[in-house]
Amino acid sequence: MKKVFNLSVILAVLMAAFSFTSCSDDDDDANISIKVSSTAAGDAAYVTVTADDIESIMVGQNGSLKEISSDDLKLAKNGKEFKISNLTKGQKYTIQVRTKDAQKSVDFVAGQDLEDNGEENGDIVCDKDEVAVEAGDAIAYTHGSQMGQYTISSASATEIVLVNVMGTEITLSDAGSSYILTSGLAGKKADADAAGEILLAKVSGKAMIAGGASSQLKTQYAKNATKLAVIE
Repeated sequence: MKKVFNLSVILAVLMAAFSFTSCSDDDDDANISIKVSSTAAGDAAYVTVTADDIESIMVGQNGSLKEISSDDLKLAKNGKEFKISNLTKGQKYTIQVRTKDAQKSVDFVAGQDLEDNGEENGDIVCDKDEVAVEAGDAIAYTHGSQMGQYTISSASATEIVLVNVMGTEITLSDAGSSYILTSGLAGKKADADAAGEILLAKVSGKAMIAGGASSQLKTQYAKNATKLAVIE
């Protein structure tokens, strides 16, 4: 009996460890819908989220997202609209909703309305330090309180070109020792040394993206681990 009990405990621990490190494309993201009504001036927008068990909502642009206020989150959980202020008309912004079982991101342009029907695929929730990429993939990331994603324009063993939500290209190459800093901007080693923290980097000699906790990056750059997922 004791041996059976010990085996059960070990099996449970292994299953828990596997579930923590594995990735899954959440089917339940279809239950998340997001509606955005922009003001005529385009300087603000009213957002309504329909979803069960909302845990967090983040808003931002250029790959840098921040959590909405606790008061606004309370409104969203009760099915009421909340306001996003200080927008610039014509610029693209991202709203990311995380529930107990799913996560979903949508983009909208300030000054334009958006009504998401809840049928789009959301982000793949995952927990990797490095991911292999190819053209057409999107990289979702979390870094501390930041969340966002980049699209892969091209990828090879020597160079990877990423595009942020504003359409700006950033090239990561072995020769340039280039990085994406936590500001969302490109930087070289001197910039990384000054900033002290890297969001993304290229794995040397491979078509792979590394996060801030990767063995490819120095410990001094890993104040907050960047966790990655590929959306194909």
